[in-house]
Amino acid sequence: MLKAYFFKSFRGISKVLLLFFAAFVCTTIFSTSGLSQVPSNRQQNSNITLPLVVANRFEVKPEQRELFLKLATAALAPTRAESGCISYGFYEQPTAKNSFIYYEEWKDRTALRDHLKQPYVQPLLAKFSEILKGSLLVRVYTTNSVAQELPK
Repeated sequence: MLKAYFFKSFRGISKVLLLFFAAFVCTTIFSTSGLSQVPSNRQQNSNITLPLVVANRFEVKPEQRELFLKLATAALAPTRAESGCISYGFYEQPTAKNSFIYYEEWKDRTALRDHLKQPYVQPLLAKFSEILKGSLLVRVYTTNSVAQELPK
């Protein structure tokens, strides 16, 4: 059921249109005239940088699963070593084989832009349209506060 919810909105759209849409969204999100990092005066603590959170949900074609895992795994360690990376991981949904979630936290938009230009990310980005089954759901969250504990 959950899988159907995430993928039904783009069902039937060709890969070319999907890639065009993804490029448009990325251009809009990452443009310098768009949203920028939350100003420091909105931070709860001057020692805490407010992160940018990225969540991507998608399904890979069963026959492309091993290629995706190889390319995604190859980018994990170098991505996590980037100075602007707070956290970075991809996870398979346990109830939906071949359905993955990327969860990323970045220091700011510049760190994310720089990440997308890295040579170890390029092989995955180049093959992503071939690997992807259905649509890609991208959400980029800007934060205005960060708590270090759960609400009581």
